[in-house]
Amino acid sequence: MRWMSWAWILFGPLAGFAGEQGSAPAGAPGNWTRDQAAHLLRRAGFGGCYKDIGSLHAMGRDKAVDYLVDFEKIPQTVPDYPGRRLNPKLQGIGRKLSPEDRRSLGDILRRIENGHMQALREWWVRKMILTPRPFEEKMTLFWHGHFCSGFEEVRRWDFMFEQNRLLRRMCLGSFRDLTLAISKDPAMLVYLDGNLSTKGKPNENFARELMELFTLGEGVVYTEKDVLEAARALTGWRVKPGQAGSEFARDRHDDGEKEFLGEKGRWGLEDIVDRVLKTPECSKFLAAKLLVFLSYAILLPGRLNAWPGSCATPIITCAKPSDLCSRAISSIAGMSSRHRSNRPSNSLLDPIGPWKWSR
Repeated sequence: MRWMSWAWILFGPLAGFAGEQGSAPAGAPGNWTRDQAAHLLRRAGFGGCYKDIGSLHAMGRDKAVDYLVDFEKIPQTVPDYPGRRLNPKLQGIGRKLSPEDRRSLGDILRRIENGHMQALREWWVRKMILTPRPFEEKMTLFWHGHFCSGFEEVRRWDFMFEQNRLLRRMCLGSFRDLTLAISKDPAMLVYLDGNLSTKGKPNENFARELMELFTLGEGVVYTEKDVLEAARALTGWRVKPGQAGSEFARDRHDDGEKEFLGEKGRWGLEDIVDRVLKTPECSKFLAAKLLVFLSYAILLPGRLNAWPGSCATPIITCAKPSDLCSRAISSIAGMSSRHRSNRPSNSLLDPIGPWKWSR
């Protein structure tokens, strides 16, 4: 499902926003004010200056929503990060050196990695400030906090950069496709030890976080046995030795029968992800995270089923995770100011979540 069709589901119901009143531009709905344009920029981006708010207000509500959500039509003016990976041959020289020289080379390589990582952080912050496509960066930031990885554990700036590009590329696509892609992502494979998980020695870290942090919530639906069985199903994926990207090594995969969430089969990665995404708990979990992130609100118990806005159908009655998320987001732009936090909502790094790259 393309999120272009979610333009009004996402940010359309702005009429419910309680803020300062002002005259509407020609062709705009009568209740479309500068204050609402600023509100929309805070929700769909990181806020804006007086000129940005004025430009969005002048578009009228319909075109303003389309402009922010349908960002693929807007040329990207911020250059990509220019860093390049060191020649692998340089790193292989260490095997021919004395122990002392090897340590010295290791220190040099670590300083290069750390320097690239710091430059990469600065590049992304600059991109969030200057991008003409703020909603793209807002959702990239959301997924970065959701599918978090840390440079302290990964120790490869290029892995972190490729993960960032992956999150940006898939930020408004299928949640299933994104979950599968992040499960094979080199940075994630290193960060949660999937790279070490093999037949006979499954590592539970990613399997546990897949359910606890990424799809269901802590202790929801699954059991410790489900974690172990999922870990077995996820074995076999690893970073390509000496290369970029990842690969599936069939001889490292446990292809035996597993019992996961009450069903038996010779499950693999896609089977586990599909089974988890079918649960209504997954949809509720993700919808709640999107609401909290995009609205800067504290989601109180029971509010998910009756969130203020234009969502007529309770979120948990929708069949697909994408439907549930879209209905959850549908009320964000329609929230009145009383539902927002008192924290400054136009701060660049305000709704950051687990900012793992800032170490």
